[in-house]
Amino acid sequence: MFQEMNTVYSREVGRYWWAGVVQGVLLIILGLIALLLPRIALVALIFTFGTFAILDGIFAIVAAVGRRHVSKDWGWRLVQGILSLIIGIMAFAWPAETALVLLLFVAAWAIVHGITQIGGSIALRGIVGRHMGVLLLSGILSILFGLFLFTVPGVGLLAILWTLGIYGVVCGILLIIHSFQIRSLAEHAERPSEYREGGAGAI
Repeated sequence: MFQEMNTVYSREVGRYWWAGVVQGVLLIILGLIALLLPRIALVALIFTFGTFAILDGIFAIVAAVGRRHVSKDWGWRLVQGILSLIIGIMAFAWPAETALVLLLFVAAWAIVHGITQIGGSIALRGIVGRHMGVLLLSGILSILFGLFLFTVPGVGLLAILWTLGIYGVVCGILLIIHSFQIRSLAEHAERPSEYREGGAGAI
């Protein structure tokens, strides 16, 4: 019975694996912009981050609502999406041209992401098994990144850009890896039971 439930969960959660890929790609793009365009105007960078946060929130909400009946982590994803959306809107509503404002927006977003990723990975531990480690690592890195920004409010814009860039690329890659792991679990769940039992050790 438990195995059948895990199979259903894996299959349904896997339908929205692409949302995590999109979030990861957006995060990588944000990171590359910060690394490759260090001379970008601060107000433009704030708007870029705001756009990213809004899109990230939308995709998180879509994935959460789509799998709310079968996924144990849908609540965490929903909270992540709503808060990300709010932070993105705030970035547009309050585009003050100071490095401190950008730092606070990014730090708050990173901590929110980290907490919800850790909560989601724990909620899915019985389904994704050892694959929860990637999402858990991403969550821990997000929280550490956010706390670092909060503890160094006097840091210069260039330091913020480099830190944001490295964080974006690393955590974006981790999100993409986790999403493909979820897709792999879903594909495994779609196989006939005899094939699943035979290949369970490989997943």
